[in-house]
Amino acid sequence: MRLYFAAGEVEKLVKICLAAGGKNMLGSFPKIVGRANYLSKAPISGCNSFFLDSGAFSAFTLGTPIDVQQYGAYLVQNKRWLGIYANLDVIGDWRATHKNQLYLEQLGLTPLPVFHLASPAEPWEHLKDLVQRYDYLAIGGVATTQFTVKEKAAFLDKCWSIVGAEWKRGRQVKIHGFGVTSNWAVKNYPWFSVDSAAWSIAGGCGVMYKFTGTGLVSCHYTDTDAADFKRRNALAGSGTTRYIIRSQINVVEMLKFADFVTTVWKHRGVTWDA
Repeated sequence: MRLYFAAGEVEKLVKICLAAGGKNMLGSFPKIVGRANYLSKAPISGCNSFFLDSGAFSAFTLGTPIDVQQYGAYLVQNKRWLGIYANLDVIGDWRATHKNQLYLEQLGLTPLPVFHLASPAEPWEHLKDLVQRYDYLAIGGVATTQFTVKEKAAFLDKCWSIVGAEWKRGRQVKIHGFGVTSNWAVKNYPWFSVDSAAWSIAGGCGVMYKFTGTGLVSCHYTDTDAADFKRRNALAGSGTTRYIIRSQINVVEMLKFADFVTTVWKHRGVTWDA
């Protein structure tokens, strides 16, 4: 399972992540678009793969829509620096999302289609069409707090039943999970890739992750019950240095977890060429 670390639009965080071994970054288009040559320069040029998210979810929550023509022009100009780039999805309107997909493809682009856990629900026939037409697509909306774990699991069960049917026909379609890094979600479904901003957000809140051998657990630096309390206590308090250390610990532990998940799915018969 390939893990992308979000916050790729912040150079300082990219440097922190790269130094800890996190080589795949995800950045948000609205936060990058006005910065000339951002993708071609260090530290971004040191990434193995850079995933550009359209920023549609943030635009939706803030009420600031993104212009698909501007997004398309940026992709055309910078696609050589991008490993992956997502379609400009329109939250709550799958038809408008699909229209954007077709527009970007007319520009010679290959954006990742996105299917959402949303209200109102997107039609399952649309997902079937996407799975049959594309080799790699994304599922969004799973990270939101709008739905319960039970509701999310039911949605993902249906998604993967559709994907699995295509696998049985001999096409191993790849799926990316936006914001999907919870233990249950990555162990129950064979994602090709996922992304998470938790490594830096948690670090800023004094929280560190630890890979237990089977999953990730979190611990605040003030938690005296932690097995590795001495190490964590040494990082107690605020300050840039401690934040960097905590965030880098999170990167290392999350990479261990990603490797574990990859091994779990390999034992279940699911492997990826790249």
